[in-house]
Amino acid sequence: MLTHDVGLINPLHYDEIVNTVSRKNTTHLKNLDMTREVTNRFLMKWLRNPLSGESLETYVNAHYPGILETLFNDLRKECHQYCLLRTKDPDLSEDISHGVMYQLLVSPNSVSDIGSWVKQATHNLLCKHYKMK
Repeated sequence: MLTHDVGLINPLHYDEIVNTVSRKNTTHLKNLDMTREVTNRFLMKWLRNPLSGESLETYVNAHYPGILETLFNDLRKECHQYCLLRTKDPDLSEDISHGVMYQLLVSPNSVSDIGSWVKQATHNLLCKHYKMK
């Protein structure tokens, strides 16, 4: 494999990013295994904006909150779009998407496939809403 200088990531750097992200996820997101999603976003960020002298751990620590925030915003937007396509009601779609994000964050169960979980939870909340009508 080529080194980072030509646009690819050194396997040692890759492993260090994965390990650092995994440790942070385990610490901050107890039941949510978002390592794959967060790592992919780090790698994309790295390719666009490589290290500028700091250590990989410093790089990950500096960018982790923003990447996590962007990931949750993207999940919420996907949820909102799913609802909006089915309900044509922006307010209801917003309420359901926020409800799904809340359920995700407080879930006592381990969640490893975040995207699928969000889609299923969104569908379930929509069904529940219409059953209550």
